[in-house]
Amino acid sequence: MNFYDFNNKLKTVAQVVDSPVDYSHNSRICFEKANDYWISDSYGKRYIDFNNGKGSITLGHNFYAINNAIIDFLSSGKNIITGPNGLLLELSNKLIEAVTDSNDYKIAFFSTGTEACKSTAYAFRKYNNKKFILSSGYHGWDLMWETSEHFLKPNCSNVLDFYFIPSLLEDLLYKYRKDVSYVIISPDYIHLKKSTLMEIIDICNNYDIPICIDDVKQGFRYGPSSSIKEYTNQSMDMYVFSKGLSNGHRISCVVGKEEYMENFEDYTYTTYYDSIPFIASYETLNYMIVNDCYKVTRSICEHIVLCINNLFLEFGLPIKALSFGSMFQFVFYNQAMKQEFYQKSLEEGLVFYYDDNQSISYVFKNVPLEWITEKIEKVCTFLVKNFKNTLHCEIPTIEIFKSAFNMIDGAADCISDECRRIELTKEVLKIINE
Repeated sequence: MNFYDFNNKLKTVAQVVDSPVDYSHNSRICFEKANDYWISDSYGKRYIDFNNGKGSITLGHNFYAINNAIIDFLSSGKNIITGPNGLLLELSNKLIEAVTDSNDYKIAFFSTGTEACKSTAYAFRKYNNKKFILSSGYHGWDLMWETSEHFLKPNCSNVLDFYFIPSLLEDLLYKYRKDVSYVIISPDYIHLKKSTLMEIIDICNNYDIPICIDDVKQGFRYGPSSSIKEYTNQSMDMYVFSKGLSNGHRISCVVGKEEYMENFEDYTYTTYYDSIPFIASYETLNYMIVNDCYKVTRSICEHIVLCINNLFLEFGLPIKALSFGSMFQFVFYNQAMKQEFYQKSLEEGLVFYYDDNQSISYVFKNVPLEWITEKIEKVCTFLVKNFKNTLHCEIPTIEIFKSAFNMIDGAADCISDECRRIELTKEVLKIINE
């Protein structure tokens, strides 16, 4: 299908499809095939995919081991929608044991991270009958998490955002403490220091407020458990997982202490027992552990990021890839350079997630590094000609802060606490006024 017809027909889809835009055709790209690290459009052009389904593809597109497991499972006639089978229990036990050594945790499954995050609000509010939720980070598209019309005031769902600033969290707890149901954060490891995340956890502990780690993006990505275990072995009250579980298949889950999970009994849906997501998750987690994929993807990402950053330095371009584990984000001197970089990269056959996190999958171990560096070199050559006045300049800290805000929905640690509050106010007011 040509891009013009594709985009005309795409208008019948109510949701905004967040996919790369081909500016030469002024349309979103119609992708037709994917294999390992490649994706191909309807014209046959191939791209190396750093988007990887917004980070949900951890092994590779249509990865043979997962596809074969699903085919074998379907051929066996064991996919039963009417009721549970043993696979549900096997996966449940595997996930709980991966997260905690405690015996008083339970699990609940959902289709998406958004559903799972919203369910945590219902569960905690039913448990303690308190209305306010203190939040940092992105928890899905649901309106309950939308930005308040008044900065540092509750939104229509009584959610207050403290944007990963510990002092703001303390301020809100001091003001609303008696009515705070729980705190939910989506940890980031590129723009937030360990001390910041640990201070947030310590504050919750000191105030005796339950904490939920929204690990939809980060969990089971850097290791076979919650990402917060990078920094602490403390068991949290509740966790949410999704993108790192199943190599792109639709599944999410909540793992939490038994007393909070009692209210999940009725949070089900018609296809709850569909076993395809369960088999995809079970096989993905097994493959990642047996083949040491977590360590491999970290190593690959570190090497790619080092080579890309060396090219930026060689060309004198004020661009940098900031990374942690198997994810990284580009930061730029200004917005114009950012726009040109992503557009030119796409033309050269590199699919990046615009102004957000780039993700390395396990199959990137098979990508000849020169394929990537040759394409980046062409992008750099183009940018040098168009941005001569910025060569060898430093990337303004405020531009790093803005890029971080776009990725984590919060305030990065790259500036002082006082400046974070000032710049945060500006960014939030932009959203409110849009």
